[in-house]
Amino acid sequence: MICETNSIEVQHEGQTFSLRWHCISMLHTDHKLLLLALSEKELEMTKRFRHPSRTLQFAAGRYCAKRAIPGKEDEPLSGITIGTGVWGQPYVHNAPLNISIAHTHSKAIAICTPPALPVGVDIEELDAKNDPLIQSQLTHL
Repeated sequence: MICETNSIEVQHEGQTFSLRWHCISMLHTDHKLLLLALSEKELEMTKRFRHPSRTLQFAAGRYCAKRAIPGKEDEPLSGITIGTGVWGQPYVHNAPLNISIAHTHSKAIAICTPPALPVGVDIEELDAKNDPLIQSQLTHL
């Protein structure tokens, strides 16, 4: 499996916050390992997906989110549930954290931050035909 966990300390209004993220390549990952990381509730959620590729993307995103949670490195991943809020946002049951998940057909990433410092993450496949659209969405200083 090609994966990576990183973290960074950020100063904001005199406080130090830790941001932690995890990303994987689904092309080099045992898909069964990703499914084993799902909790019973998450496995139930996968039943609504019509295509196996969507189940894999969901599992990969949840896997990354669980790996990004600080202090949970030694817990079994299937014992952690990442729920879905009313707006579709992921959240960690019984933990005051912000989670953001993104995936493509081949990669997944998640970032975990404290409530006082919400951050979102996105991931896109590089493709020259998408350059005008991507450029139109970026902020230029």
